[in-house]
Amino acid sequence: MKEIVFKIAGFYFRFIYLQDDYLHISGPILAFITDSLPADAQTNYITRIDTSANLSPVGKIRYETPAWTWMDTEGYCIIRFHPDNHYIGYMTFVEGEDVFHTYVTKEDFSPQVLPISMMGFILQQVLNRHRSGLIMHGATIDIQGKGVVLTGNSGVGKSTLSSFMMQERNCRLLTDDRIIVRDESIICAYGNPFDTKIRTSLNEKTVIAAIIFLRHGAANQLTRIDHGQALKELLTISLLSYGHKENLTKTFSLLTRMEQTIPIYQYAFTPDQTGATYLLSQLFQDKII
Repeated sequence: MKEIVFKIAGFYFRFIYLQDDYLHISGPILAFITDSLPADAQTNYITRIDTSANLSPVGKIRYETPAWTWMDTEGYCIIRFHPDNHYIGYMTFVEGEDVFHTYVTKEDFSPQVLPISMMGFILQQVLNRHRSGLIMHGATIDIQGKGVVLTGNSGVGKSTLSSFMMQERNCRLLTDDRIIVRDESIICAYGNPFDTKIRTSLNEKTVIAAIIFLRHGAANQLTRIDHGQALKELLTISLLSYGHKENLTKTFSLLTRMEQTIPIYQYAFTPDQTGATYLLSQLFQDKII
């Protein structure tokens, strides 16, 4: 048996692997491992299963996505994970409690502690339970304690622009693909070790000062997005709690608060150093940073 405890976005997770040789822990998660173990830590018992065995229990389907199927049975919930139509295992838990039981196939997902789809689901459930946050798509640049979120379609240039920004000004890359957002009277972005595009992740947070939707353009132009439209844009980059009305309502309330309190922009830019220089100058002019 192998046990690790880590802290992500202020929450503690205790993972207990029921095989001694189950996983070699390395990579970004190392910055999040802790010796503390509070009583309310979310505990996950992890067992390896054989892909050839039909070990997944069956229940009444509540909701299906391309990555997982949520089923209900008497007394507990079952999540069956099948990203890209490939079965990787399942998870059982009782809603409102802090214990998960996860059964994973022999897929090699090292150095992560679990496959990304499973870990993303667990993180979202903990955020929902505490009515405090969600997971979003985007990169976060920390500029002296103020976070600028760069988001948009895959391949639009988030990583390229953030790299130029770090060359232009003293700033740090907090996340590169998946943002953990928490509402703590002010809305913050946290480092996420399960960000697949980042080799090292900071176990820190920053106050979100602006959210910027990127697209390519012939010239650099930053435009404030109107209320209402900004909320629609935020919905497109957020991991929503489909199939669970109460959690979906919580998520929508947080997005509404973000739209009302955080400046949200659209940025047409050229993917070179001038794109970073112009953006930083405009954010400074608007007193965002």
